[in-house]
Amino acid sequence: MKKYLLAGVICLSLFSCQREIDKYYETPDWLKGNAYQVMKDQGNFSMFMKAVDKSSFATLVNGKGIVTVMAPTDDAFQSYLAKHGYTDVDQIDLVNLDKLVGYHLIYYSYNKNNFLFYNPNGIDADLEYPGYYFKFRTKSRDAISTAVDNAYNGTVRKIMQKERFIPVLSNYSLATISSSSKSEYERLYEGSVFTDETDGFNIANARVIGDEIITDNGYLYVIDQVIEPLETIHTELAKENSKYSLFLSLYDRFVSYDYDPDATSDYGKGDSLFVRSHLLLPPIACEWTNQTASSVPDYAQTAALSSISYCVLAPSNESIQNFYQTYWSDSFASIDDVNFIPLYYFMNNHVLSMIGKNITVEWMQNYLNKIDAFDNTNGQINYVKPCSNGLVAGMDNNVITPEYFLTPISPALCKKEYNMFAYIINKADIFSKFSSQYESSFNVFFPTDEMLKRSEYNGDFIQYMKGNPYIINDEKVLVANSSDGTLTNISRSQAQDIGGAHIADGVISKKNDNELIYSTYNDFEYLYLKGDKIYSSYTWNYEALGYDNPIPSVKLIKDYGAKGAAYELIGETGITGLLPDQGNFKDRVTQDRVFYNGFNLYLNMSSISKTEPAFSFLQGNRFIVFIPTQSAVLSDVTGNKYFPMTGSMDMKDNYLKSLFVDVSANGMLDYPFGNIGTNSEVLLSTFGTNKAGEKVEITLINDLDGNLKIKDAKGNIANVISYFPYIYTDGAAYIIDGVLDLLN
Repeated sequence: MKKYLLAGVICLSLFSCQREIDKYYETPDWLKGNAYQVMKDQGNFSMFMKAVDKSSFATLVNGKGIVTVMAPTDDAFQSYLAKHGYTDVDQIDLVNLDKLVGYHLIYYSYNKNNFLFYNPNGIDADLEYPGYYFKFRTKSRDAISTAVDNAYNGTVRKIMQKERFIPVLSNYSLATISSSSKSEYERLYEGSVFTDETDGFNIANARVIGDEIITDNGYLYVIDQVIEPLETIHTELAKENSKYSLFLSLYDRFVSYDYDPDATSDYGKGDSLFVRSHLLLPPIACEWTNQTASSVPDYAQTAALSSISYCVLAPSNESIQNFYQTYWSDSFASIDDVNFIPLYYFMNNHVLSMIGKNITVEWMQNYLNKIDAFDNTNGQINYVKPCSNGLVAGMDNNVITPEYFLTPISPALCKKEYNMFAYIINKADIFSKFSSQYESSFNVFFPTDEMLKRSEYNGDFIQYMKGNPYIINDEKVLVANSSDGTLTNISRSQAQDIGGAHIADGVISKKNDNELIYSTYNDFEYLYLKGDKIYSSYTWNYEALGYDNPIPSVKLIKDYGAKGAAYELIGETGITGLLPDQGNFKDRVTQDRVFYNGFNLYLNMSSISKTEPAFSFLQGNRFIVFIPTQSAVLSDVTGNKYFPMTGSMDMKDNYLKSLFVDVSANGMLDYPFGNIGTNSEVLLSTFGTNKAGEKVEITLINDLDGNLKIKDAKGNIANVISYFPYIYTDGAAYIIDGVLDLLN
C-alpha cells in the first residue's frame, strides 16, 4: 500500500513540475508570431510578402530559421516597382527577386543596440568606437558565374559569388570631423533621407521607421524604401558605358583566381569553386574580404567581414590616357605594355582599404586633397556609388600621380629598360625612401637591364626570369647565394646591396668640378665620379689591377632640384652595373702578391696573415689600413728605419697592426675622404701596441688643399696618395707615400 502511495506522490510531483516547466517555456504574450505573421497582422506589407512568397526564402521568413527582416511598406514597394518599370511583383524574374528579397534578410537576430554597437568579439569585449563594425551579412547572393583564367591556358573557372553584406549607417558609423552624418549620408544615397536621431539608423538606402518589432524568429524593422542590392566595386566599374572601364582593365591585369575549399565543399557539387581576387591590390571583386588562405573559415572571420571596406578613386579613361602620354608613351608601346612595378604603384595610389566606419564623400575628398598634392592639381570627385564592399569615387579630369613619379627614382617607373632595377629597388623597399616625409635628396644612376645581367653578385651573374605573362608579378631576379653559390630569388638584403649601390645620398668629397665622391644608400659604399666616368669600388679596384673593364659615363636625365637628380649610365657594350667589390681585403692582399707587393714584404716577415683565420686580430671589425708604396717599404727595410727587421715576431706583428684602424671603435660613420677648405686633425686608435705596451695612435690630417695625411707620435708625416681608396667588404685600403715610426 505504501509503495502505491509513494508512486502517487511522485506522479503528482512530476505533474506539478511539468506544469511549472510549461510555464517557463510557454510563448510570452509579447511575441506576435513569426516575421511573416507579424507582417500579415500589420497589414501594410502585402507587396513585400508577395515577393517573399515567390522567392526561395518563404519558409525562412515563416519561422524556419532565425533572421532579421527589413520590411518595406507597400508604398515603398510600389515606388520601387514604378522606378524600375514594373507594375507588379510578378514581373520580376525569380533570379532578381531572390537577389532583392535576400537583401532584406539579415543573418541572425539583431535588435537596435546590436546594430548600433555591434562587436563580433563578444558583448563583454571593449568597443572603443561604436559603429566600427557596421556591415552585416544578408541572404542575397548571385548565382555561381564563370571566368576564363588565361594564366592557366584559358581554363574556365567557376566563381563563387558570396552573400552580400549590407551597411548600417548611423550617427556612430558616419561620424566625421566637420560634417553632419545627415549630410554625408544623403550625399552617398541621393534621394534617401537620413534618420537624424541619436539612436536611429538607416540600412543602405532605406530609413528605419520606428523601433524594432520582436517576432518568434528574430526582429522585424519597418523601412521607408526597398533596399537596392549593392554590387561589388568591380561589378559597378564593369557596367556598360562606364567612363572608368580602362581603370578596371588595368586592375584586372592583377587578377587572381583563388581556390575556395569551403565554398567547394558546401556548394561545388563536384566542381571546384574559386574566388575572383587581385594580387597585391584590394579584392574589389569579392563580396567578402577574401581571406581564403586563412585556417579560419572565411564566414567565421566576422571582425574583418564587418569592418573592412574598400575605396576606389577611379580616373576616367581620358585621364588615364593623358597620364600614359605624359609618363609612359616614350617607352611603352601601349598602356597594356606597362611593366608590373610601375603599374602597381599607379594602381595602388588609387585604391585603399578602410577598417572601421563607413567611408564618406568628405573623407574621400580630404584624402584626395592630401594624396594628390604632388603634381599641382586639385582632384575632384565627380561620381560616387556605394557598393557592397566599399565605395567607387569617379574622377573625370584627374589621376592621382604617385609622388615617386616626381622624384629622381621616376625613370624606374617610366622606362622599360630599367625594369630589373625597378624590381630590385621595390624588393629592397627603397621606393619609400623617396617620399617627401623623409626630406631626403638622392642622385640615382640608372643601370639598364642588360648592364645588370652582365654584373656579378657573389661570384655569379645576376639573372632575370619572366614567368607566366598572364600573372603580372610572375618575374624573378636570381642571384648567387653567398654560402654555396646556388642561384636563388633575390632577398631583401641582397636587393638593397645591388639597388642601394646605385643611389647616392650625398657628395662626401669634392676635389674639383669634375672629380667627386658620393656616399651611397648603403653604409660604407661609395661612387667615384672622375670626369664623365663613374666608378664603383669594384670597377675602380679592378682597373687598378690592370683589367680592361669598360667604365660607364653618366648623362643627366632630369634635375629634380632639392630632391636630387636622375642619371643614365651609358657607354660601350660590356658595361656593368655599379656594384661594390665583394671581395675581402684580407683575401686579396694574400692572394694578389703584385698590387700590394710592398706591403707583402712586411707580411712575409710577420705572422698576422698566417694565423687561422688570417688577420685574426681584426675579429670581423670593419677597418681602414694605410699601405706604404713599394718604394717606401723598400727604402724602409733596406735602411732598417722603422720596421723592426731584427725585432721579435710580436714587434713585427704590432708594427703592421698599427697600420690598421678600427672604424667602429673610432666612431667613424664613413671612411675618411679629403675635403678642400677643411683644416682638421683627428686622433685614431689602431690595433697595435708600442714597445711600452700602449695602444698606438696616429693622427689623420685633412689640410686646406683637401689632402689627407697621417702623422705618428714623433711628428713624422706620410701623404695619402689615393684620393679614392680601394674599398672591400671588410675595409678600405689607403695608399701612403712613406713609412712611420709607430712603435717608439
